Amino acid sequence: MLKRIVTCLLSASTLCLGAASAEDACDQTCKSRLIDQYLHALVTSAPDEAPLAESYRATENQHEIAPGEGLWTSATGFGPMQRRFFDEATGNAAFYGLVYEADGPALLSLRLSFDGQDITESEAIIARDFEPLYNPVAAIKEAPDFTNPADLSGLTREMMTTTADKYFDGLRDNTGEGIPKVDGCKRIENGTRVTNRRPGSGDHADEVRSGDCTSGFENFTSIAEIAHRRYPVADTEAGVVMGVGLFQRPPGAVGRDGNPRKRNLIHEYFRTDAEGRITEIFAVMRYIEADEPNATGWE
Repeated sequence: MLKRIVTCLLSASTLCLGAASAEDACDQTCKSRLIDQYLHALVTSAPDEAPLAESYRATENQHEIAPGEGLWTSATGFGPMQRRFFDEATGNAAFYGLVYEADGPALLSLRLSFDGQDITESEAIIARDFEPLYNPVAAIKEAPDFTNPADLSGLTREMMTTTADKYFDGLRDNTGEGIPKVDGCKRIENGTRVTNRRPGSGDHADEVRSGDCTSGFENFTSIAEIAHRRYPVADTEAGVVMGVGLFQRPPGAVGRDGNPRKRNLIHEYFRTDAEGRITEIFAVMRYIEADEPNATGWE
């Protein structure tokens, strides 16, 4: 399993590249090499060196970008926390980790799609230091640990996506009842743990909760719907499913500052056990402005 969850430190001088097979078929080892090439091209501002298909399309924080824009101009390297996940059914891959920019580290969630040995789609959410709960130091500490992988035989894609969908339903319906999870499951948002915490423990938490990942849902009255839901990556060997969505607000919802409550564009990674129960969630999210699209960018 650990061969499929690769930690690779990338910089202009340190690479983990490999020559892809000449065949059109691309297995997970091949895709991992393509991801290496893609990330290296990002930090060297060299889109011509990335394995991009002619039909390549990319978004960052829901906005479409062309090769050479966005992270292509700002990324300078990748940090010590990196995780990769692969979906045999869809052929997609996901990257969750730290990216360095001139202004400091940012949290990056990236979904990639492939056609043979070409990357056809790139969907990124980037959380920077002005986003709520942003904490790159804590993100390293709280990163999912796959050192001692559990036996996940019997776990299916359907089990994982059903669990993730029930979680989103629970957020919408203000109830944690019926969500498959283990006691003490944790939730990490933009690097910060927001569950199983003591009051006053700090770490920039917006609200400190002493319960687990389904506690306090009755208080989440500012979520009307998780719209545009998708589950593009479900890695049954890692036990991780990636959920994509947009948190919609009910009419008139306001934040603590008295201003209209902003919508959340979010990538949530649900880690489950062999029975499809949530053990931890790590999310990368960005608040979007009122004049930004009511979409994830891939509808």
